[in-house]
Amino acid sequence: FVTVGEGGNVWKQGACLLRLVRRLPGKDRDETLAAAAEVLDLALRAGASLFDVAHYDFGPHKENARTDLIWADLVRAASVQREAITVCGKLWLWEYPALNFQRQIDTALGRAGLDRYDLLVVGDCMVRPDVAAIVDGVNALIRQGLVAGWGVNNWHIDDTRAALEHAARTGQVGPG
Repeated sequence: FVTVGEGGNVWKQGACLLRLVRRLPGKDRDETLAAAAEVLDLALRAGASLFDVAHYDFGPHKENARTDLIWADLVRAASVQREAITVCGKLWLWEYPALNFQRQIDTALGRAGLDRYDLLVVGDCMVRPDVAAIVDGVNALIRQGLVAGWGVNNWHIDDTRAALEHAARTGQVGPG
């Protein structure tokens, strides 16, 4: 941790996920965004630049989540340059393949106000995944320039190994 301000801590080496403004009050929205933008600026100056920005509004999280929208407002309010931050997005397997990766990423990037993710986490396997299809699908996004690299979350180690093997065998990018 890096201490900033009067006793505030920022996790310098990990993801800086700002949950300060989960629900912005209506009449105080501009004031709240300005205050949160100051905290974001402070975090960036302290060296925190990795942000986990995910769209949660399907699968087990059908709750009209807005954290990605708030994050986009916050980044605009703070006038953050895209090159100054590393953004990690998510692809969920909850409703995959019915909700395919292209649709998920197009929606997520649009909501977050981004043209690409630097990193991507593919996660939450509820059933054994079609590993080859997932590797191929993520690599299609990489070829489009929508993401640079990817990893996994809540996968069985055998599935992770299979993804690495399929990627190596087919000359694609595996989870790192």
